[in-house]
Amino acid sequence: GNRSLYLDIYWKRHRSYHFLHLYLVPEHDHFCVQQNEEVMRQAILARANATINLIKSVADTQEPSTKLFLLDYMQSYAEARKRPGQKPNDGRYGVVITLKHQLEAFGVKDLLLSKVDVDFCCRFVTYLRNAKDRRLHIKDRGKLSDATIYLRFATLRSVLEEAKHDKLIDENPMTCLPKAFHVQRPESNRSFLTQKELRHLMQS
Repeated sequence: GNRSLYLDIYWKRHRSYHFLHLYLVPEHDHFCVQQNEEVMRQAILARANATINLIKSVADTQEPSTKLFLLDYMQSYAEARKRPGQKPNDGRYGVVITLKHQLEAFGVKDLLLSKVDVDFCCRFVTYLRNAKDRRLHIKDRGKLSDATIYLRFATLRSVLEEAKHDKLIDENPMTCLPKAFHVQRPESNRSFLTQKELRHLMQS
């Protein structure tokens, strides 16, 4: 029969269950499979929103030193965009997780979201312009391509814009950068990237 989905939340030594009124049906045909994929997408989104709300409640009640870290917020942002059955490096989820790894390489493991400012963003742009390609299958690793740098830049800008929308920061510092630190979208003779090129960008 149908299976009901719910959130099992264990928080501060208390377990609670939140029923989502979402149901998985037996997969008798392709339509049922598609229906279950959509149900799982909604469930994953509900889980991500619940996680963000818990994080926001901690940020609102605790001391500044224990507030939300940038990388933790990015993880929640990525989870909200993950589709059922999606491979780790695919889609928007993969783009954000790859940026998270790049930030870890930059050395921001313990950076509070509230401490992300224009100076930090300028230093990160400088780092990207000089960083090496991190893909393991590349023998001669040169610098990141202009397209990859732009993808990282635009993704961080979107994440911080979401944090502003969530009222976790007052302003998005990526929109206040000096002109020398702006990253423009590379010109291309094509109006699209192939799937292979997108995978390369997300894995670099």
